Amino acid sequence: PKETWALVAVLVYAVILHLRYIPALKNKFTFNVASAWGYSSILFTFFGVNFYLVGLHSYAQGEGLGEIPQWIYWTILSFYFMTELASVRNKLYKLESGKIKISVFIKRAVGLISFLVVFAILFTYLGLMEFEKIIEYGAIAIAVVVAMNLLMFLYSSLVLNNSKSN
Repeated sequence: PKETWALVAVLVYAVILHLRYIPALKNKFTFNVASAWGYSSILFTFFGVNFYLVGLHSYAQGEGLGEIPQWIYWTILSFYFMTELASVRNKLYKLESGKIKISVFIKRAVGLISFLVVFAILFTYLGLMEFEKIIEYGAIAIAVVVAMNLLMFLYSSLVLNNSKSN
């Protein structure tokens, strides 16, 4: 398992390094976001393989991972939050004419909610998590996403109002 996940980590970073050859993805922001998310493969290589996957070369004992630990959800949520915040800052940096429209944040929230629904259906179908837990975590994630997008909209409005007054 360690060798396999080491290969996965190398392949993830190979993809990240080769993003520069795709014209639409050839910018510093995309590279930085992909690098931050790529680091999760390194985290899983260390924590996931050593402590959660059962195998000859791991410290895990017994039947393997019974339940996904709570800190993994919080880590993913914090990665998402930082990505969204960086995206808003990047848009504000590029934007010269006015504020970011609320429709941008609504589209993001709807897109993420759609992703969460597909994720929930997939996890339920594969039997990786109970449906009740998926609904519970999904409701929390949707509430956080909507609140975060509204806060970022207010933040972008305040930053632009302050920059116009200076």
